[in-house]
Amino acid sequence: MAIMDLSVTEQKHNLRCLNKEIRKALDIKSLSVSIIDRVFNTDEFKNAKSVFCYISFGHELDTSRILNYPDKNIFVPKIIGNEMLMTEYTPNDLEKSRFGILEPVNCSPVYPSIDDVIIVPALACDKNFYRIGYGGGFYDKFMKNSDALKILPVPSVFVKDDVPHDENDIRVDMIVTENFVLKSNKIVTKTLF
Repeated sequence: MAIMDLSVTEQKHNLRCLNKEIRKALDIKSLSVSIIDRVFNTDEFKNAKSVFCYISFGHELDTSRILNYPDKNIFVPKIIGNEMLMTEYTPNDLEKSRFGILEPVNCSPVYPSIDDVIIVPALACDKNFYRIGYGGGFYDKFMKNSDALKILPVPSVFVKDDVPHDENDIRVDMIVTENFVLKSNKIVTKTLF
């Protein structure tokens, strides 16, 4: 079966499997430092009032430095049913979720504003700012109605020319790698005024 015959769902699944294997061979610790330093140096992160960030798991980019960043309000995800909510990050108030990922025990939902940033996880992305997540759709649902700036930190090897996407996929606004930063028209337009 040719790749063109595969559905978007099948293409995403294949890309997820491939990139998970590639990621295992990377020096993710070193890449995390380089990429997160670059995130910290963006004006968008510096100017953010609050940061909504995932708690890294397994071979994901290490977000611990973001979670412990001083002088920012930090919020992390909690999955309740089929919905992802964000609540204040309290390191001593975490437990493993049904997915094996640390999340807050309690949840008083907080929603991002236009002055905030959302740090978004991904297994791959493209230069059109679409991403391949883990398949649950949690972040796409969460980001759908948010004006907060969406930043995707990712190793450059996972930035493709094009990734499969559909009408439910929400684009990020910025891609940050160890080698470069890509900003969408949303940011360019916003900074002109």
